[in-house]
Amino acid sequence: MDHDEEIFDEFRPGFLADKDTAWLNDFAEIQRRHEPEISAWAQAFLDYHPVDHQRTAAAIKAWADQVPWPEGEYGREMMALAVRMAITMRLSLSIAAERDRARRTDLMQAAHERIVEARKKAAVYDGVVDRARPAYYVGVGWHAILDDLIKEFSEIDGLGFLSAHEKFGGLRISYLYSGDRQADIDAIEKRAIERSLITCWYCGQPGKLKRERWWRVRCEEHWSAEND
Repeated sequence: MDHDEEIFDEFRPGFLADKDTAWLNDFAEIQRRHEPEISAWAQAFLDYHPVDHQRTAAAIKAWADQVPWPEGEYGREMMALAVRMAITMRLSLSIAAERDRARRTDLMQAAHERIVEARKKAAVYDGVVDRARPAYYVGVGWHAILDDLIKEFSEIDGLGFLSAHEKFGGLRISYLYSGDRQADIDAIEKRAIERSLITCWYCGQPGKLKRERWWRVRCEEHWSAEND
């Protein structure tokens, strides 16, 4: 029998089947009248036994047997049982919560691994622009900039292009990489961003970065078209 089974063995279904109605009624009344003390003793057990290997069935019984009760007064056995039940219930909830946390952690880890794998499959490593262009989430005016970036990216082993989009008027690049040439990648990315800031998003002609509600780069013709 493992640690958890030992703790819960006393309270398997039917553990009060041998008790008569009068006993059960008395037990319920003790639970009701002494609920604050029962709860306090149960929590105190957990506080004084913070490590799993300390929380044994024998330790629970020894703790419950120390609950103060008038000498010779009916109900001592019931009070101790109520404390053992309260401790076991708290342990059950704690174990269930821990298992739920572990399950959720496993699910999140599995989801993360699937996302990483999907990103690896989607990344373009070989410089083939036709495969990369579906992930150009920008106007066609910036496609030439990105085509050049894709070709430069392909010269660095393990560097995979993921996507491109506009942010604050300029180009933003997403990629996968874990090697030692980050400085080279930063330089490639910086050149592409600088080009985007002087290139019309729509047509690729020289443009200016201006803010009219949002930051955008447009040539004079397309600034006029957007403002008409």
